[in-house]
Amino acid sequence: MSEPPVLTGSVVSGSRKYSGVDMTELSKAVDEWSASLPEDLSEFRTDHSVLERFLVARQLDKEQAAEMLRAHKAWRAATLPVELTAEVKAEIRKGKYFMSGKDREGRPLFVVRSGLFDPKERDLDTSVKGLVYSLEYALSLSGDPAQKFVILYDRTGFSIGKNLDRDFLKAAGAVLSDNYPERLANAYIYPCGLVLNGIWNIVKWFLDPRTRAKFEMVTSNQALLDLFDRDQLPDTLGGTAAVQLPC
Repeated sequence: MSEPPVLTGSVVSGSRKYSGVDMTELSKAVDEWSASLPEDLSEFRTDHSVLERFLVARQLDKEQAAEMLRAHKAWRAATLPVELTAEVKAEIRKGKYFMSGKDREGRPLFVVRSGLFDPKERDLDTSVKGLVYSLEYALSLSGDPAQKFVILYDRTGFSIGKNLDRDFLKAAGAVLSDNYPERLANAYIYPCGLVLNGIWNIVKWFLDPRTRAKFEMVTSNQALLDLFDRDQLPDTLGGTAAVQLPC
């Protein structure tokens, strides 16, 4: 198998933007892959936005991208639509993760409030289902099947002894990396304390290298307001936006 090409430059395709990708290489790879997809993946032949994302996630290696896409297809069949059971609904209504507004490029802003996490008071499978349901809801509002999103990891009130949920973060990181490749535009962590580097050194290895590069530490509320308009942030972060829960 030949080595994947070195990715340089950038690609903008509709609302999709991939930093570090050569436009000519990507366009050629998508066309070739679309024409040669195996029968079990034939449903994706005309969905070039999906093919783009999975190819970028696997450095334009078509065999690895096909393996990833095949696993994603199986995951969707087994997972979606998430059944809104009483347990999943109760998990969502804890407000641990929700859509707030949009960033300045119009991408959905998905807030994760780590201060509300408690690994002793949750079922892991239910928590992951609640996250997926909430994320699918947020993405559905954009009307664009290729829309990227932004995560704001809110550490307000966070206690490492009570709220650090390693198993959930590991599971959530795997779901995002494996099934939403190149959908994450940026992830901001706020506020940053002295213990954050230690926590980040644990969490970052649950994410692929391209995803890790999208994370940014935000050190002050003013720095946060430099990134987002006040009316797109929830009041817990100095904004005025209403929390949008899907249920």
